[in-house]
Amino acid sequence: MARSYKSFVRGYTIITGIGYLAAIIPSFIYNVAHGGIGWFMVLITSLMLTFSFINVPVLVKKNRALWTLGSATVSLVLLYAAGCVYSHGDWFVMAVLGTLLGEAIVFLPFVLRSERLEKYVRNSKGLVCMAADSVLTFACVVFGTLKYGDVVDLRDGMLATVTCVALVWAVFLIIRYLKVNGFFKGALCFVASAVWVVAMTVLSNAWNGMKLSDIISLKGADNDRYDVIVCLCLAGVAAVLAIAGVVYKFVRKKPQDR
Repeated sequence: MARSYKSFVRGYTIITGIGYLAAIIPSFIYNVAHGGIGWFMVLITSLMLTFSFINVPVLVKKNRALWTLGSATVSLVLLYAAGCVYSHGDWFVMAVLGTLLGEAIVFLPFVLRSERLEKYVRNSKGLVCMAADSVLTFACVVFGTLKYGDVVDLRDGMLATVTCVALVWAVFLIIRYLKVNGFFKGALCFVASAVWVVAMTVLSNAWNGMKLSDIISLKGADNDRYDVIVCLCLAGVAAVLAIAGVVYKFVRKKPQDR
């Protein structure tokens, strides 16, 4: 079986290598004949990305997922660079930041659970993921607003980002570090959400120039009535979960007392 697998890998590599050469050689000749290699570099980096997905998992024996993800990320960044140079664009940094943010959200939890990294992060994997996601989110907002907007856009973007990230961090800290049962954690998460909705309603209306008395009385703000309904629903769910948490704690403690 080992010999058969080695033969398969060898044949698979040779066949895909021939396919790569069949794409590279004509493209290189065409680009050189027409006085440029910009499109050729796009082709090369595209084939590198293809190689990362269909060849790296076969050639690497250990940590295949990490090697595949790493090589695909590097190849994709190089593809962005080649495409940006070829198209004379200015979107390279924004594309890289957005890609890294997406990969961090989706793949970083699994990467930190690998044997090579888990011994360093241990019980802080969630904290590392949240920190990385937050830093990359702020990086995207700062660069994007300064690149495609102005200082006013940066102020508004940072305010919106801070408020949104604050709720996510509050829910994360409640779930990860609070030493209570799941019902109480759920109740506190809904309470935090209700408080966040109230705070955002007040801040957004104040930002638009409304007086505090008008905000409290809901005068001239029809959408705020929906926010009140949302807050009441969140508070109701929180109350139900809190009651369930008390009952669960009492039922769980009763057999131990006996």
